[in-house]
Amino acid sequence: WPMQTIGLAAAGLLVAGIAAGAIYGKMGSQSATQEPIVAAKTDSLADSTATARPPAILPANAADSAKAVPFSIEILASNTAEGANFEIQRHGSVMPAATISLVPIGDTEATWYKVHAGAFADSGQAEQLLASLRRRRIVPDSAGSVVRAPLALMVDTVPAQGGMSSRVREKLQGLTAKGVSGYAMIQADGSARVYAGAFERPQQASLAATALRVAGLTPVLVYRTGRVQ
Repeated sequence: WPMQTIGLAAAGLLVAGIAAGAIYGKMGSQSATQEPIVAAKTDSLADSTATARPPAILPANAADSAKAVPFSIEILASNTAEGANFEIQRHGSVMPAATISLVPIGDTEATWYKVHAGAFADSGQAEQLLASLRRRRIVPDSAGSVVRAPLALMVDTVPAQGGMSSRVREKLQGLTAKGVSGYAMIQADGSARVYAGAFERPQQASLAATALRVAGLTPVLVYRTGRVQ
Protein backbone atom coordinates (compact mmCIF):
# COMPACT_ATOMS: atom_id res chain seq x y z
CA TRP A 1 0.00 0.00 0.00
CA PRO A 2 7.76 -3.48 -2.63
CA MET A 3 10.01 6.00 -6.26
CA GLN A 4 12.52 -0.93 -3.56
CA THR A 5 11.57 -1.81 -3.44
CA ILE A 6 7.66 3.70 -2.40
CA GLY A 7 6.64 -3.28 -0.39
CA LEU A 8 2.17 -0.12 -2.60
CA ALA A 9 -0.05 -1.09 0.28
CA ALA A 10 -1.38 1.09 2.81
CA ALA A 11 -3.19 -2.07 3.15
CA GLY A 12 -0.40 -3.96 2.48
CA LEU A 13 1.69 0.51 -1.67
CA LEU A 14 1.33 1.18 -1.21
CA VAL A 15 3.17 -0.19 0.02
CA ALA A 16 7.17 -0.90 0.76
CA GLY A 17 7.08 -0.43 -2.22
CA ILE A 18 1.83 4.13 -2.11
CA ALA A 19 3.71 3.97 -2.32
CA ALA A 20 3.30 2.59 -0.23
CA GLY A 21 1.45 0.97 2.72
CA ALA A 22 0.20 1.24 5.45
CA ILE A 23 -0.35 -0.52 2.14
CA TYR A 24 0.52 -2.35 -0.28
CA GLY A 25 1.90 -0.57 -3.89
CA LYS A 26 -0.60 -5.92 -8.22
CA MET A 27 -1.18 -12.22 -9.60
CA GLY A 28 -0.89 -14.35 -12.51
CA SER A 29 -4.68 -14.48 -12.21
CA GLN A 30 -4.23 -16.47 -9.00
CA SER A 31 -5.39 -15.64 -5.50
CA ALA A 32 -2.45 -15.40 -3.14
CA THR A 33 -1.95 -17.34 0.01
CA GLN A 34 -3.54 -15.64 2.95
CA GLU A 35 -1.11 -16.23 5.78
CA PRO A 36 -1.95 -13.74 8.55
CA ILE A 37 1.51 -12.23 8.77
CA VAL A 38 0.74 -8.56 8.12
CA ALA A 39 1.03 -6.12 10.98
CA ALA A 40 -2.16 -4.82 12.51
CA LYS A 41 -1.16 -1.35 11.37
CA THR A 42 -1.32 -2.47 7.75
CA ASP A 43 -4.63 -4.24 8.25
CA SER A 44 -6.26 -1.15 9.75
CA LEU A 45 -5.08 0.90 6.81
CA ALA A 46 -6.48 -1.64 4.39
CA ASP A 47 -9.82 -1.50 6.17
CA SER A 48 -9.85 2.29 5.95
CA THR A 49 -9.62 2.18 2.14
CA ALA A 50 -12.38 -0.36 1.59
CA THR A 51 -15.27 1.67 2.97
CA ALA A 52 -15.58 4.27 0.22
CA ARG A 53 -14.52 4.68 -3.40
CA PRO A 54 -12.80 8.06 -3.84
CA PRO A 55 -13.11 9.97 -7.12
CA ALA A 56 -10.60 9.36 -9.88
CA ILE A 57 -7.46 11.51 -9.91
CA LEU A 58 -5.55 12.69 -12.97
CA PRO A 59 -1.81 12.45 -13.68
CA ALA A 60 0.06 15.61 -12.71
CA ASN A 61 2.61 15.27 -15.52
CA ALA A 62 0.52 14.59 -18.62
CA ALA A 63 3.33 15.99 -20.77
CA ASP A 64 5.51 13.03 -19.73
CA SER A 65 3.12 10.39 -21.04
CA ALA A 66 5.18 9.83 -24.18
CA LYS A 67 8.33 9.02 -22.19
CA ALA A 68 6.66 7.00 -19.47
CA VAL A 69 8.15 3.64 -18.50
CA PRO A 70 5.03 1.53 -18.99
CA PHE A 71 5.74 -2.18 -18.57
CA SER A 72 5.72 -4.22 -15.37
CA ILE A 73 5.17 -7.80 -14.35
CA GLU A 74 2.03 -8.59 -12.44
CA ILE A 75 3.29 -11.25 -10.09
CA LEU A 76 0.15 -11.84 -8.09
CA ALA A 77 -3.38 -10.59 -7.55
CA SER A 78 -4.55 -11.28 -4.02
CA ASN A 79 -7.91 -10.49 -2.46
CA THR A 80 -6.18 -9.80 0.87
CA ALA A 81 -3.41 -7.49 2.00
CA GLU A 82 -1.91 -10.43 3.85
CA GLY A 83 -1.40 -12.41 0.67
CA ALA A 84 0.30 -9.53 -1.14
CA ASN A 85 2.51 -8.69 1.82
CA PHE A 86 3.52 -12.31 2.18
CA GLU A 87 4.77 -12.32 -1.41
CA ILE A 88 6.72 -9.09 -0.88
CA GLN A 89 8.26 -10.42 2.31
CA ARG A 90 9.32 -13.66 0.62
CA HIS A 91 10.62 -12.35 -2.69
CA GLY A 92 10.60 -8.56 -2.72
CA SER A 93 14.37 -8.34 -2.28
CA VAL A 94 14.99 -10.24 -5.53
CA MET A 95 12.29 -8.51 -7.58
CA PRO A 96 13.30 -5.05 -8.83
CA ALA A 97 10.81 -2.27 -8.12
CA ALA A 98 8.56 -4.65 -6.20
CA THR A 99 5.44 -2.88 -5.00
CA ILE A 100 1.82 -3.46 -4.05
CA SER A 101 -1.04 -1.72 -5.85
CA LEU A 102 -4.53 -1.45 -4.37
CA VAL A 103 -6.86 -1.73 -7.34
CA PRO A 104 -10.68 -1.68 -7.17
CA ILE A 105 -12.44 -4.62 -8.79
CA GLY A 106 -14.90 -3.22 -11.31
CA ASP A 107 -17.70 -1.21 -9.77
CA THR A 108 -17.75 -3.26 -6.58
CA GLU A 109 -16.31 -2.34 -3.19
CA ALA A 110 -13.85 -5.23 -3.44
CA THR A 111 -10.13 -4.67 -3.92
CA TRP A 112 -7.24 -6.51 -5.52
CA TYR A 113 -3.86 -6.23 -3.83
CA LYS A 114 -1.62 -6.62 -6.84
CA VAL A 115 2.09 -7.31 -6.56
CA HIS A 116 4.07 -5.74 -9.40
CA ALA A 117 7.76 -5.97 -10.20
CA GLY A 118 9.98 -4.15 -12.63
CA ALA A 119 9.57 -0.97 -14.67
CA PHE A 120 10.60 -1.24 -18.31
CA ALA A 121 10.46 0.86 -21.44
CA ASP A 122 9.61 -2.15 -23.62
CA SER A 123 7.76 -5.36 -23.06
CA GLY A 124 10.70 -7.53 -24.12
CA GLN A 125 12.70 -6.49 -21.05
CA ALA A 126 9.73 -7.33 -18.86
CA GLU A 127 9.41 -10.74 -20.50
CA GLN A 128 13.09 -11.41 -19.78
CA LEU A 129 12.63 -10.62 -16.09
CA LEU A 130 9.54 -12.82 -15.90
CA ALA A 131 11.42 -15.71 -17.54
CA SER A 132 14.27 -15.26 -15.06
CA LEU A 133 11.91 -15.28 -12.08
CA ARG A 134 10.30 -18.46 -13.38
CA ARG A 135 13.65 -20.18 -13.87
CA ARG A 136 14.54 -19.34 -10.28
CA ARG A 137 11.18 -20.72 -9.08
CA ILE A 138 10.26 -17.35 -7.61
CA VAL A 139 7.22 -17.24 -9.87
CA PRO A 140 5.41 -20.47 -10.88
CA ASP A 141 5.37 -21.26 -14.60
CA SER A 142 1.63 -20.70 -14.71
CA ALA A 143 1.78 -17.35 -12.89
CA GLY A 144 2.89 -13.85 -13.75
CA SER A 145 2.14 -11.71 -16.78
CA VAL A 146 3.54 -8.63 -18.45
CA VAL A 147 1.18 -5.67 -18.11
CA ARG A 148 1.14 -2.08 -19.27
CA ALA A 149 1.06 0.09 -16.16
CA PRO A 150 2.57 3.51 -16.95
CA LEU A 151 1.18 5.28 -13.88
CA ALA A 152 2.41 5.33 -10.30
CA LEU A 153 1.95 7.37 -7.15
CA MET A 154 4.99 9.54 -6.49
CA VAL A 155 5.51 9.87 -2.75
CA ASP A 156 8.95 11.47 -2.47
CA THR A 157 11.92 12.81 -4.39
CA VAL A 158 15.67 12.90 -3.81
CA PRO A 159 17.67 15.73 -5.43
CA ALA A 160 20.85 14.86 -7.31
CA GLN A 161 23.72 14.87 -4.81
CA GLY A 162 26.59 12.83 -3.50
CA GLY A 163 25.70 9.56 -1.85
CA MET A 164 22.51 9.11 -3.85
CA SER A 165 22.33 5.37 -3.27
CA SER A 166 22.37 5.84 0.50
CA ARG A 167 19.81 8.64 0.41
CA VAL A 168 17.44 6.63 -1.76
CA ARG A 169 17.86 3.57 0.44
CA GLU A 170 16.97 5.66 3.51
CA LYS A 171 13.81 6.91 1.78
CA LEU A 172 12.73 3.39 0.90
CA GLN A 173 13.44 2.14 4.42
CA GLY A 174 11.27 4.93 5.76
CA LEU A 175 8.43 3.80 3.54
CA THR A 176 8.85 0.23 4.62
CA ALA A 177 8.51 1.38 8.22
CA LYS A 178 5.14 2.87 7.25
CA GLY A 179 4.05 -0.38 5.64
CA VAL A 180 4.54 0.91 2.09
CA SER A 181 6.34 -1.03 -0.66
CA GLY A 182 8.08 1.69 -2.60
CA TYR A 183 10.68 1.82 -5.34
CA ALA A 184 12.94 4.48 -6.78
CA MET A 185 13.68 5.49 -10.36
CA ILE A 186 16.63 7.67 -11.30
CA GLN A 187 15.81 10.61 -13.55
CA ALA A 188 17.83 12.09 -16.43
CA ASP A 189 19.18 14.89 -14.21
CA GLY A 190 20.47 12.44 -11.60
CA SER A 191 17.66 13.00 -9.12
CA ALA A 192 15.36 10.20 -7.99
CA ARG A 193 11.62 9.85 -7.74
CA VAL A 194 10.15 7.46 -5.22
CA TYR A 195 6.99 5.69 -6.31
CA ALA A 196 4.42 3.34 -4.89
CA GLY A 197 2.20 1.08 -6.97
CA ALA A 198 1.78 0.65 -10.72
CA PHE A 199 -1.49 1.36 -12.50
CA GLU A 200 -2.94 0.95 -15.94
CA ARG A 201 -5.49 3.77 -15.64
CA PRO A 202 -5.96 6.78 -13.36
CA GLN A 203 -9.21 5.32 -12.01
CA GLN A 204 -7.26 2.45 -10.48
CA ALA A 205 -5.10 4.68 -8.29
CA SER A 206 -7.67 6.43 -6.10
CA LEU A 207 -7.86 3.78 -3.37
CA ALA A 208 -4.09 3.53 -3.18
CA ALA A 209 -3.75 7.31 -2.96
CA THR A 210 -6.18 7.41 -0.06
CA ALA A 211 -4.29 4.64 1.73
CA LEU A 212 -1.02 6.51 1.33
CA ARG A 213 -2.53 9.66 2.77
CA VAL A 214 -3.68 7.65 5.76
CA ALA A 215 -0.06 6.54 6.14
CA GLY A 216 1.00 10.19 6.37
CA LEU A 217 2.27 10.58 2.80
CA THR A 218 1.33 13.03 0.05
CA PRO A 219 0.98 10.94 -3.12
CA VAL A 220 0.80 12.47 -6.58
CA LEU A 221 -0.37 10.40 -9.53
CA VAL A 222 2.19 10.62 -12.34
CA TYR A 223 3.45 8.89 -15.42
CA ARG A 224 6.52 7.14 -14.09
CA THR A 225 9.81 8.02 -15.71
CA GLY A 226 13.47 7.16 -15.25
CA ARG A 227 15.28 3.90 -14.64
CA VAL A 228 14.98 1.55 -11.70
CA GLN A 229 17.45 2.22 -8.89
